[in-house]
Amino acid sequence: MSRIFFPMGGLLALLSGCSLFFPVRQDPETIRALNDLKPAIRRLYESFKAETVVPGHIAAVRDQWDAVIAREKGKGDSNSLMQGQVAGCRDMFEAHIRNRMEGPSWSFAHHDNQLENMLETIELAIRTELSKTP
Repeated sequence: MSRIFFPMGGLLALLSGCSLFFPVRQDPETIRALNDLKPAIRRLYESFKAETVVPGHIAAVRDQWDAVIAREKGKGDSNSLMQGQVAGCRDMFEAHIRNRMEGPSWSFAHHDNQLENMLETIELAIRTELSKTP
């Protein structure tokens, strides 16, 4: 019975994205940085309902994204899942920026949809970080 238990346990750990030998640790700074992005994005997206867009607001949020991405990349290959999630969040953000810059001001419904999608994506990344070993 024990011969089956260990391979199954190892397989389960690999499938779940865990490392048996080098557990990936939660980073409270990542969680804080992602949480800090949410109100900044909320304010920026709120401004997208206006006729003109203030480039400085976009640049400030991009700087916050750059800091989060750099931090995640600095953790190395063991953090590739989180790097991918943060990059995906940033890609969605950039798609929203292009959508607004190339189109008219956002309607209330479009604003609410884009904001909800962005915040849910960030929340998923936070939950991923929280699922790591404390």
